Amino acid sequence: MPTKKEITTIIQNIGLWDKKTLDRALQEQENSGRPLREVFQNMGLLPFGDVPPTLFFQLGIVQQELPMREIPGDVLNLVTSSFAKKQRVIPWEIREDGKLILVSDDPINIIASDYFKKVINWNNDIEIVITFTKEIDQLLAKYYEQQDIEDLTGMLQEVGSDENLETLEEEEIITDEDEEALALQAPVVKIVNLIFVEALRRRASDIHLEPLEKKFRVRFRIDGVLYEIVSPPKRIERAVIARVKLMSKMNLAEKRLPQDGRIMLDIGGRPIDFRVSSLPGIYGESVVLRILDKQTGLKDLDLLGFR
Repeated sequence: MPTKKEITTIIQNIGLWDKKTLDRALQEQENSGRPLREVFQNMGLLPFGDVPPTLFFQLGIVQQELPMREIPGDVLNLVTSSFAKKQRVIPWEIREDGKLILVSDDPINIIASDYFKKVINWNNDIEIVITFTKEIDQLLAKYYEQQDIEDLTGMLQEVGSDENLETLEEEEIITDEDEEALALQAPVVKIVNLIFVEALRRRASDIHLEPLEKKFRVRFRIDGVLYEIVSPPKRIERAVIARVKLMSKMNLAEKRLPQDGRIMLDIGGRPIDFRVSSLPGIYGESVVLRILDKQTGLKDLDLLGFR
């Protein structure tokens, strides 16, 4: 695989970018932390979308199939889940001479090897091997999705164990005022917000809140498939359900009939519409939220690259 020096030499020899442009892009990456390909795209030096196949040929890069192997935990932990997904780069192995091998599907990342070395705080050499997009997608799903789930689970468990959080046992009879008080508690508000934000981050189309006999299950529908994401503490399920019903302007007292509601929020500057349905069940009310993100609807032809 070509080194950073070899790639930059080829780029300058074929007149793609000069040294001044390369240095400016690398400095921008260091300042912003954005992927180098994104920096070049924002500078108008690369087309948006996938890397053109001709670029691989011009740079003399041949994508490699990765052998079947397990990546050791100490190697994976060199980068965070968010960094790996953002930069499309994964630690692969540490060789006997101390060289760190990173794998990526983005050939531009070879130029950013010094940036990765600095971020990872690696004292020895770094080599970047370019593989296929499907390989990187599989590695990210295998090694880093579970880490995200554990992070969210930890946050929910921490909030759910708050000593100031008031809860009620399933058999307790409570009034509307009691349920509303539960729904307005700061820890409950934080839990529901965490679930909403995580669903948007994962591009889920639906959120399922399901009380079961011995646990409280949260599932997201992603690309048509339901995935169990987390199981918040069972003791907070009534408060969480009450919070969602309150936000969607449902009748808190009605637990024997299905109800429909709607929540409109602004999350990260994005207008999000949640269509909410509740359904009575053996172990309590289940709630399903359909997520309608107006910014991910139909796009203009110009935004899709058709002119």
